[in-house]
Amino acid sequence: MPSERLEAELVPWAARESAIKATFLAALAEFVRRRGWEPWECVSAGQWLSWKCGLGRVAASEHVRVATALGSLPKIHAALADGTLTWSKVRAMTRVATPQSEHTWLEVATAATAATAAQVERLAQTYRRASPADALRQERERSFSHQVADDDSVVITVRLPADVGMAVVNAVRAGTTPVAGQAFSTRAADAFVQLLFGESVVEPEVVIHADAAGFPRETRGDGHCAIVGGPAVPIEIAEQAACAGQVSVVQHGADGAVVGISRRRRFPSPLQRRALEARHRTCAMPGCHHEGRLQAHHLHHWIRGGPTKLSNVALVCTAHHRLVHLHHLQLTMSPDGCLAVADRHGRPLDRPIERLVLPYGDPVPSARPDRALGERLDLDLTLHCLFHPAPVR
Repeated sequence: MPSERLEAELVPWAARESAIKATFLAALAEFVRRRGWEPWECVSAGQWLSWKCGLGRVAASEHVRVATALGSLPKIHAALADGTLTWSKVRAMTRVATPQSEHTWLEVATAATAATAAQVERLAQTYRRASPADALRQERERSFSHQVADDDSVVITVRLPADVGMAVVNAVRAGTTPVAGQAFSTRAADAFVQLLFGESVVEPEVVIHADAAGFPRETRGDGHCAIVGGPAVPIEIAEQAACAGQVSVVQHGADGAVVGISRRRRFPSPLQRRALEARHRTCAMPGCHHEGRLQAHHLHHWIRGGPTKLSNVALVCTAHHRLVHLHHLQLTMSPDGCLAVADRHGRPLDRPIERLVLPYGDPVPSARPDRALGERLDLDLTLHCLFHPAPVR
């Protein structure tokens, strides 16, 4: 068979595969609605899929999630059924699309200049509204592992929260010097080792873009926050990073224009730092004695106008600083430097911070491949169009 004919065969078969997948997902959604796995004493539809249909645990969970989501997204489901959309695009779109925004995501994925599946994945990752529960889950699931490959080299895998991970990535990128004849990944590996062993020092530049309407958070808003070149983050994590002076925060108005840029360095002078360390030799949170690198927390949040002075700043460990922002805790400091902790309503806490329940749960999630011509994704422009479709159109 000539290659041209083989190519012509592959594209229609891809469309047929999408149509079959749409039928399978419709049946799966009805099976989930009927709770058909319970007579088999399975704990979930995902476990039943893994047992009966041979899917892996992650794949089974994704199929159940997508099948359930498509029940409220009929246009996306129809596009999958007629072969216009692929499974990869639908899987990404169902993470962020709502009945109100369904048509917008269809335009992104099926228009004359449709995004590729990889671009849709990246858009969905950045556009998604991350919740405090996401940040806590990332904190719980951080991990370090290694394995020895067949050639005796060592493969290291590190899982970190989004903001910390992107800081590490940006530090490695900043410390990587390209050399002709060597792959960039090889040079990046060298830079990573040098940073780890202290042979070089790089201060990573991390920038977070945020909606001015939802940042800082005064109520349970629907603002977006995303790290440049990385994933979405909860507004609370952006506020924590701004409080500690780790990042620059760029705020956008309703029309997408930049309305404010935070100062990247807003912590006091070295003299004030020494005074704080003399007052708080360990984490200032009650019951915590962490002595490692401490962050400066503004009791009256810096992003809301809190001053950077000794009476408004306490040194806390990174873990407690994250929890203070995620749970919207209120901290007050007595003249002797001791902190009193209350919840978001001003009630004194009667349990360890780690056992608190978040003040609210996860938010409801707010191409034809042959049309892509290989052009690069203009992420900033595309996100601007997604956030503000009416003025653009």
